[in-house]
Amino acid sequence: MQVEIELSGYKGRIRHIWGRLAKPPWNRKDVLDVWIEFDEPYPEGISGVAIIIPANEYYPNELRHLIKKEGEKQLAETIKERIKERASDELRRRKEEIINILAEKAEKALQ
Repeated sequence: MQVEIELSGYKGRIRHIWGRLAKPPWNRKDVLDVWIEFDEPYPEGISGVAIIIPANEYYPNELRHLIKKEGEKQLAETIKERIKERASDELRRRKEEIINILAEKAEKALQ
């Protein structure tokens, strides 16, 4: 499947839609999983997004609108997560540098 779609100004394609039966307690209802892949990686390094929509019968335009709406929402959430991860990684890197400097000083103090 390669249906074109645009999310937040980025062109991509709906690559696959598959059904998933309800599995309480995680999923209480049957759903459709949709994988959207971007033609080019999003600036945050995101190559695609997965969304979940209710398992219903949809008119084509209704389905496109729902996928676009949920895709843009998921993309925004994914970007926020990536930004938090990068900030956390940067903080961890800075702490590691400080600890390494302390370790170096400790070694020198014992010589």
